Amino acid sequence: MSIKHINPPGALKSIPRGYSHAVRADNVGSVVVVAGQGPVDENLGLVGGADIVEQTRATFKNIERNLKAAGAGWRDVIKMNIFCSDVATQQWPIRNVRSEFIDVSSPPVSTMIQVSGFAIPGMLLEVDIYAVLAAKPARAAAAARKAPAPPVPEGTTVADFLDQYYERYVVAESLRSWPQFAVALARSRMHSAPCRSAR
Repeated sequence: MSIKHINPPGALKSIPRGYSHAVRADNVGSVVVVAGQGPVDENLGLVGGADIVEQTRATFKNIERNLKAAGAGWRDVIKMNIFCSDVATQQWPIRNVRSEFIDVSSPPVSTMIQVSGFAIPGMLLEVDIYAVLAAKPARAAAAARKAPAPPVPEGTTVADFLDQYYERYVVAESLRSWPQFAVALARSRMHSAPCRSAR
């Protein structure tokens, strides 16, 4: 997987403000979405009082806990939405705390929105997150590599055999020469000839 942070010429210089204009992620395996997190503990107790700095730090620690539980980290984050109660006075305190967690040289895409209120009284902000993870080898493919080849029923044609077992025994083994062989074989006259089990 590769993640490219994009800030094209002519656009507002966003890096000093803690975000990228665009992010491109290729060959993604999994997507991690973290629900809106705020400065609350496990019992819905408010953390940080009325201090936006402490509330922001508590919020990002809650995000970090959820990312870790999902097998992700801050470098995997590509997008965040920040909701706050007063953009004019809170944007820089929030950005400053955010810089303690993210990679400030390659920050995620970010949106900051002022809202009129939150579900928990006293909250000053809420943040949700989108992250991506690289693909891992499929468990099915790993199992297929260990499985013995199945017996071929009497009278099975080559074409039928390919239909049933190609995905399991060729793709799983990543044998690059086999796809061309399979196509050529399926198109040949051999496709109608029965396969006989070895005696």
